[in-house]
Amino acid sequence: MGAGRFRMRDLVEQTGLTRETIHYYLSEGLLPPAIKTGRNTALYTEQHLERLRKIQDCATATFCRSRRSARSWRKAAMPATTSRRRSAS
Repeated sequence: MGAGRFRMRDLVEQTGLTRETIHYYLSEGLLPPAIKTGRNTALYTEQHLERLRKIQDCATATFCRSRRSARSWRKAAMPATTSRRRSAS
């Protein structure tokens, strides 16, 4: 296979994403169409690989940001308890 040409399995191995996830990104237009070489065969370029890595970076950053936001929201929602219970005497 020529340099810079990848099959689906190559994208899966290099990104750690599933075939289904990559197909989803293709169907949603997040990736450019593949180069069809046959009825059930397609090739992907370095551009596809780079785009997948950017999507992964964005997804990770969004996830981390949303987790920080959720922690901040929980802290704000839970009032600090500064008073102590008095013992019954």
